[in-house]
Order: sequence, then C-alpha cells, then structure tokens
Amino acid sequence: MKIKEVKKWLETLPQECDEHDMVFRKIIPGDSEHWLAHDKPIATCGVDDSTKEAYFCDEESHQVMENN
Repeated sequence: MKIKEVKKWLETLPQECDEHDMVFRKIIPGDSEHWLAHDKPIATCGVDDSTKEAYFCDEESHQVMENN
C-alpha cells in the first residue's frame, strides 16, 4: 500500500471517525465458521527514508526505537 492510497482512504472517512483508535489487526484462522482478530493499538508512525517505507508501531516497538 502506498501513502497516497492511505491519504485517499482517510479523506473518505466521515468526521464521526476522527476519535476512533487506530489498530493493527491480524486475522487468525479458526474453524470453518470462525476467525479470530488480534488487534494491537498503533502508538506511533514514521517514515524511514533509507528504505522509502512508512511504518506504524505498537508501543513495545516504539519503546525499542526510542531507547536505541
């Protein structure tokens, strides 16, 4: 996904969503009728110019970055 795609998507959200929390969702397959979702809050985001990637971090990853 490119940053321009995220920007375009954000512009489609109604103002009522402005206070919603952002999470990273990982879907874990269950049985044939059920799936599990594991959500981790996004604590920070940034851009790595050396890899030309934008990133979202959970709190644990953010702390590791801050301490190095």
